[in-house]
Amino acid sequence: LLAYAQGGKYHSKTILLIDFIEDILPLLRQKIDPAIRIETEFLAGACAVEVDVNQMKMALSAVVINAAEAIEGEGWIRIIARGAQIGKNHPDLKSGRYVCLTVEDDGKGMDEKTRSRIFEPFFSTKFQGRGLGMAATYGIVTNHNGWISVDSELGKGTVAHILLPVVEPKARESRPPKLEIFKGSGCQPLSTYGCHFSTDSSY
Repeated sequence: LLAYAQGGKYHSKTILLIDFIEDILPLLRQKIDPAIRIETEFLAGACAVEVDVNQMKMALSAVVINAAEAIEGEGWIRIIARGAQIGKNHPDLKSGRYVCLTVEDDGKGMDEKTRSRIFEPFFSTKFQGRGLGMAATYGIVTNHNGWISVDSELGKGTVAHILLPVVEPKARESRPPKLEIFKGSGCQPLSTYGCHFSTDSSY
């Protein structure tokens, strides 16, 4: 509920989304039917994002598990990461560079009435479950200044899109070299500086 309400503190760190997905894949495969295969596709532009890793694991797990539960028997889930440029035409996001994380499945899909309610707390199409997985995912993603949307049609599977802002690399400050001119007063005898040399060969 805190996640849905965009509340609660989280510990964010900068990560590469591709590395994050590869790390979580073994965990996701353990949670779904072995008859369902998970495919990944990483395209150019999938850069670094700043996220709470534990919360983002919960969000991605909820989306993938929902996709798996919509598949009867054998099927596939495809996870795609790519770069995206968002302009001023998006009403809920600032303009700039984003990473688009897409989760597709070939499950049974949803009708429009069901699709429009999937982010509501306690709404579930299953006999078991609390109906908080996708609601929490919505809160987590929007709390990271991102956006999530779902497209689905009965008999044609479901596609979920998650947009997260890219962390731009900090530009290094280029400072001009500092030049100093040292002024001298000519050569002075070494003895002036307390240096003495002996001509004694035994020294």
